Amino acid sequence: MPRGRGRSVNFDRGLRRPNDLSTALKACSLGVVSCLGRCWELWSPRSFATPAAPTISREEFHSKHLRAWTSKRKEFEILLARLQHPRVRDVVWSVLAPGLCCDADVECGREVFTDGAMEDLLGDVSQDLLALDEDPEPLIAWLGSHGRSGTRFVGHYYESLMHFAFAELAKVPVALYSEPIPKEKKRSNESTAGAPGAIVRRFKPPLKSSWDVDFFCSVHEAAFLQGGQLRISFKVKRGRSRALPLPDHATLTSNGGLHKAVHCYSPRAPPDSGMMDGEVFFEDVPVSDDLEFTYAPGFSAVPLRPTKTREPIQGEVDYILQPDLSSPRFLHLEVAVKFYLASKEEVATWDDFIAPNPRDILGLKLRHMLSHQLKMGQTDHIRNLLAARTAAAGQSVSEGAARLGRKRTTQSRLWMNGRLFLAVTEPLDESSERQESWHSQIPMLSPNLEVGWWCRFRDLDRVLPAAFRYLVLKKPYWLAPLRGSGVRHVDHGRLRTRSELLKEAKAWNRFQYVAVLSADASSFEELCRGFVVPDTWPETKRERRPRSPASSPSSAAGSSQDRDPA
Repeated sequence: MPRGRGRSVNFDRGLRRPNDLSTALKACSLGVVSCLGRCWELWSPRSFATPAAPTISREEFHSKHLRAWTSKRKEFEILLARLQHPRVRDVVWSVLAPGLCCDADVECGREVFTDGAMEDLLGDVSQDLLALDEDPEPLIAWLGSHGRSGTRFVGHYYESLMHFAFAELAKVPVALYSEPIPKEKKRSNESTAGAPGAIVRRFKPPLKSSWDVDFFCSVHEAAFLQGGQLRISFKVKRGRSRALPLPDHATLTSNGGLHKAVHCYSPRAPPDSGMMDGEVFFEDVPVSDDLEFTYAPGFSAVPLRPTKTREPIQGEVDYILQPDLSSPRFLHLEVAVKFYLASKEEVATWDDFIAPNPRDILGLKLRHMLSHQLKMGQTDHIRNLLAARTAAAGQSVSEGAARLGRKRTTQSRLWMNGRLFLAVTEPLDESSERQESWHSQIPMLSPNLEVGWWCRFRDLDRVLPAAFRYLVLKKPYWLAPLRGSGVRHVDHGRLRTRSELLKEAKAWNRFQYVAVLSADASSFEELCRGFVVPDTWPETKRERRPRSPASSPSSAAGSSQDRDPA
């Protein structure tokens, strides 16, 4: 039998067996279904999704991986968890979060305004905070009009929040705020006060006026002199015309009306020069901030505005508070919010804490505030201002001393808030609690502070767990821990996955502040936060980091470091 016919017989023979055919079809269909199921498992969108974030609280995360919370820290976190609005949470963090310093240091602890002292000053404001969280418009309006708001400086934002907490939340009278202390002028043997022609106020307008492009007039300076005179120094530049007009008909417009020039010193014009300068005087001009000068008919009026000159200052005070209006006692508070990274595994001194900007060192900052800033509340300038305040309130120093048995006094204290950060090189969710020896080495360091993490650019991919979401924090909103709903934060934008953040990090060339979030489909909460710094940190091209071997901030001379608003 031919080979082809035999195969046909076998095929026909198989068709005659329906049970065998049914079994084959079932096996084939099961194989197809199994294959399709495996393909769906491999290629479905769920296979690319980030693993679900573990259900872990902030307290549990810190206890397992960073540093266990003290009872004081827990009390604050319980209060913070009741509040939702980010600005209200920032207010609470500014004044009620445990500070960086405590009073345990024998030498400098007395200068610290402790957490307990701040609570006593504010009183019980928990119900007021809950009401403010329901209606935050008073706080938003305050921030919109405050002189230190509207900038990217974390320090300015922090000061505006503290000012609100004192003045509006706790109703503590703020006698002085951000008051500059002028440098004391050297006294000369001969006093020039009241001398004829002494300048009372200067103006230096930058504007110019023209007259048909033939002439250009610019005012160098306008100065009020004693006796009601106003002197204007001018310069005229010739354009196309060969003649230079004189200011014989110059006029000045002020709140008191129109004034005509009374004197005009002969203008000085070098030979063959296209320029001429001179001075013109007006009499009986009231001191005003709104003046307009017209050089001659046909010239545009030049508005004169006061020169914004800042007198040299030796510093300023942050807050002078008067907790009890019936007492002539004042509280001078110097405040600061700072973020420092532990530059060594075993920290021994304040100088071992360095900011992401390595020119800012905690030891330098503390020495400057303790040895210089706190003394600003004892200057004659502040004493005179407070004396005027008590006198205006009907409390002269003698009356206060007689009635209350004490004179007007000012107590100066330091309030410093912020965070400190530990170095990490392993995944955040795998590291164990750090048992650092900071407090045994530095007694003034508060045991209640919040500890974060920091790493270098090269270690970021090892540090970030895949199960969490991330935000890059924008200034000035660096204060309270974050929480919210959805996939965006009102201040910091869209939540990132680990891969998205690592891709974004390739373009970083300076330090970044990163929050680690536990998120689900409807809400998110911050677990911790940390700084990511360049691989060369803390070295910089312009090295300026003097170090001190002492552990006490008062053991070295005061630094001349400028105030840093962060």
